[in-house]
Amino acid sequence: MFVLDGAAGIVRVLTDSLRSTGTIGRPGRGPGEFDRFVMPTSHGGSQRWVATQGDTLAVFDGERVSRFRLDGTLLSTWSYDRVRGTSPMQSRIAHVAGEVFFTTGGYDPMAGAVQSAFQVQATRGEKPRDVVRIALPAVSSALTSEHARPRWDVGGRCIVLSDGTSPWLVRVDRETGATDTISIPLPDREPPPISEEERRAARMAGGQGSLPEPTAPLLIRDLIMDPDGEVWIRPVQPRPALDGVEVLRISPATGAVRTDTVPAWPLAFGAPGVYYTVEASPDGVPIIVRYEAVR
Repeated sequence: MFVLDGAAGIVRVLTDSLRSTGTIGRPGRGPGEFDRFVMPTSHGGSQRWVATQGDTLAVFDGERVSRFRLDGTLLSTWSYDRVRGTSPMQSRIAHVAGEVFFTTGGYDPMAGAVQSAFQVQATRGEKPRDVVRIALPAVSSALTSEHARPRWDVGGRCIVLSDGTSPWLVRVDRETGATDTISIPLPDREPPPISEEERRAARMAGGQGSLPEPTAPLLIRDLIMDPDGEVWIRPVQPRPALDGVEVLRISPATGAVRTDTVPAWPLAFGAPGVYYTVEASPDGVPIIVRYEAVR
């Protein structure tokens, strides 16, 4: 397992049982180095700035993509102009068939009430190619944490995207470009209200006395593809809360959907039936936790 430690500016290498075996990279702004940073919030969606393919590791540090062999040997560093349009707010990268997939566009909090576009692009280090583009719901006068955000992932030949609020996924064949949609039965639940903490922060920043309700509520809280190509979606959770996390598991090949409950939302997958997440220890320190999922 490869874990990007932004505060330290390194990638930590762990075994599947979470034993540390070394590090890759170092802090700095040169080839094979990473800017130190604190991972920005993704408003409910997990972030993944590390991706592997075969014996190659790709790392995004908010400014550039660096590619290494798994033993830490640097292969290449792609500067910002090779992945222009990426931003520290993008949720993830993927590394498939020699290409690094990333996203451009999305919501600009400074843009006001506009309808934005979101697209997935891919590059082998040269000029990026456009893969798929979707429109996003219009934003009201303020972009709150409960406004829908786009979600996406890549697995094998399949790319899936969501605008974060609609009951469908866009499905793209990575090789042919064929595109269609999959209907998903999102639970009919009200999303959580805007927190008082966020309203208070807006008032302290000189904003409106009351934040507007989102024009498009965040109904798909997160999305990830497992090694078998199944799409996991974390919808708005039931209230009172379950003892675990309710997920929708979708087959992109057939469109079949089943509901499952797992102990925690997966952030990475390991051997069959194993996944990992991050939880807070009793003293508030983030720790990686290994789960064995029911398959």
